Amino acid sequence: DIVPIPHEEDYQTRYAARLRTDTTVPVAAVGRVKNARRAAELLSNGEADAVFVGREMLRDPSWANHASRELGEAPRFLEQYAYAL
Repeated sequence: DIVPIPHEEDYQTRYAARLRTDTTVPVAAVGRVKNARRAAELLSNGEADAVFVGREMLRDPSWANHASRELGEAPRFLEQYAYAL
């Protein structure tokens, strides 16, 4: 059987928040977290200890640098990849 994956953003983060509240183990949020502000919000609100953004990193390998800019931070460029800039 094929299990459909919901299309809405953040569709699993509520489970991370619940586990974070009910347990003492570190919890990572997943589930189509697409933007840096939402990821930062999950961390600052204590809903998760980490946010995994694998799908977005596959779509945009520079996601972390774009997220830095979105949050008002300086992006970190690795010298090894300077040729790509």
